[in-house]
Amino acid sequence: MISPHTRSILSITLLFILSASVITATAGAEATIRIFPESARVSETGNFSVEVFIEPGASVSGAEFTLTYDPSLLEVTRVSEGSFLKQSGEQTIFSSGIIDNTNGTVSGVYGLMLGRERILGAGTFASIEFTALGKEDIALIELRDVTVTNSTGAKLPVSVTSGKALIGNVKESDGVKQAGHRQMTLGILALAGLLLAATRKI
Repeated sequence: MISPHTRSILSITLLFILSASVITATAGAEATIRIFPESARVSETGNFSVEVFIEPGASVSGAEFTLTYDPSLLEVTRVSEGSFLKQSGEQTIFSSGIIDNTNGTVSGVYGLMLGRERILGAGTFASIEFTALGKEDIALIELRDVTVTNSTGAKLPVSVTSGKALIGNVKESDGVKQAGHRQMTLGILALAGLLLAATRKI
């Protein structure tokens, strides 16, 4: 027969193991935030929208991001709140951020759920509307400074996937070529800088 003292020790040990498992599972839960669709097709002067889509992975109470894009190819016309935080039934606060079509940024977009945090299903956190500016090209639409938090303000691990707009008849494979050309140009410029620095030392 197990003595009361031994039973108490076993109970405390089991409670400790279960608590550690819960803490580890919570800490390891990763939120996924991505641009949807990842590739948006639009005419050279057309309008289109993308969603910032979140799969939470844990209880959350808010999120924040900055969006960047090529201002010579696209301009943002509107940022609006999605249904992600509203699915909890709680009140929400949403800021559409600051649109800067000169520098190609939408900064400080955030949303906050008031009240108790809940485990939410996947959904649209924000919608961004764009207008293409008449050039056939591939425009990257990138998420930066992404933060997803719980009710204590703790940041959750997050995986981020950005997107792009295919403007006009451009092919998605052209983006690989353009990226290769950009990398080659950057490499040449870096080499030229090293040679110039070496020449000045002689």
